[in-house]
Amino acid sequence: MILVRALVVGLLILSTLACGREDGAKSGTDGSNSAAVSPMPDVGKLQVVSVKTTGSGSSASEAVTEAMVLALMEVNGAVLEMNTIRAKFGLKIEMNQDTATIRSSAFAETISQRSGGVITGLKVIDIVEPKRPEERYKVSIEAKISKFMAPADGGRIKIVVAPVRFAGQSFTVGDETVSGPKLSQALQRRIVDALNETGRFSVLDREVSAEVHGELDLIAAGQSPSAEFAKLGQALSADVVWIGRVNGLEYKRESRKLLNSQRELVSYSGGWAFSHRIVNVATRQLLMSDTMRGNAPAIAATTLGVAIDSNGVLQDMESEITSRAVESILARTFPISIVSREGNSVVLSQGGQSIKENTRYSAVLLGEQLKDPQTGQSLGRMEIPCCEVVIDKVGQNLSYGHLEGVSISLEKAQFGGLQLRGQLKSVSNQPKQKVSESSSRSTEASGGKSRGQGASEVREETADISKAAREEKW
Repeated sequence: MILVRALVVGLLILSTLACGREDGAKSGTDGSNSAAVSPMPDVGKLQVVSVKTTGSGSSASEAVTEAMVLALMEVNGAVLEMNTIRAKFGLKIEMNQDTATIRSSAFAETISQRSGGVITGLKVIDIVEPKRPEERYKVSIEAKISKFMAPADGGRIKIVVAPVRFAGQSFTVGDETVSGPKLSQALQRRIVDALNETGRFSVLDREVSAEVHGELDLIAAGQSPSAEFAKLGQALSADVVWIGRVNGLEYKRESRKLLNSQRELVSYSGGWAFSHRIVNVATRQLLMSDTMRGNAPAIAATTLGVAIDSNGVLQDMESEITSRAVESILARTFPISIVSREGNSVVLSQGGQSIKENTRYSAVLLGEQLKDPQTGQSLGRMEIPCCEVVIDKVGQNLSYGHLEGVSISLEKAQFGGLQLRGQLKSVSNQPKQKVSESSSRSTEASGGKSRGQGASEVREETADISKAAREEKW
């Protein structure tokens, strides 16, 4: 009997422990899941706000109608005329309503239903009746109105990327011709994406204006819930406009016949020139401007035959223009700073396309603020070269790297006091292949022959080029 009781007690203890473990595992799973869920993107939301207004009219009904219209306009702005608001939200109240009816809760419910939820609550605070014929009724109300709360922008600069301008209607890249408008659209999209990825700007899209206006027209026409009315008149205007121009872009094929062998000597070379500026919308003041150039990898003169990936060369030039333009913008507006340091391991304030892995940057320690003695204008802060930063990993909003060649003490560096300056060089010694040859040089030289025969043709080509250079003064 004692043995049976002990066995029963043991089973109860085991089952209790098992339940505890199961509950703990379940709660642990729930917790980890909730922690792993990404927050919803902030696109703004409708929120109810309370506002007090006073309206006047020849009757109490007319006065309370005007008060409600004024409440709507105060909360959401004068995006529609008063008569349109009355018609849209059914706020034209019968003229025979007495003051007792207007004060009733049933009246408030009727208004909420007529407005489609835009006015969610109505309280009549006071009704002043006229004492003389020339006076008008005055009605004070407290109304709860649906208001659109714009997404938080964190104080970011609102920027519009203008269509990229270009010199000439077309550009030659390898064996293809690229139209100016096509290049303009490609660069504009790249700049928009790159600036948006930095997280430093609120990039306003002007490309889909027609589609956006179509959605707003549905709201204004009453074909969507009335509460959506609060979304009207919320369009943002830009603080600055970015303007870019392609001054030149080409990757041309040069060819010439050799006198002795009559072979065609072919080479490819080219590059790009680009300028851009940022203009303050309100003042038209030029905030920054820059001009830059770049070269595509050239292919030396050869008679062995080369096939060029024209699209690949164009894509690489577009990518380099975008990268250097955004880097130039950020250097003037939001220099990349070291936001965390543990020994020589550092975290940087930007990621995305604004910075690249396996690159090396010079870094400076910011000193005291300097001012012009004549004008008192700030000249910036003193910069003390301190070290180099090598980028190890790039994330969406942050980058990770390490310091090398530290020449001064960084113990007293303040938060954000270490900033990156110019890019020095790539850590990797293997440059990116920007053109594709139809086959390897040894294969093209041999044409399927033995390696010795191929080498012989290469020597013959070298001799031809040298002789041609002497005879034709190439």
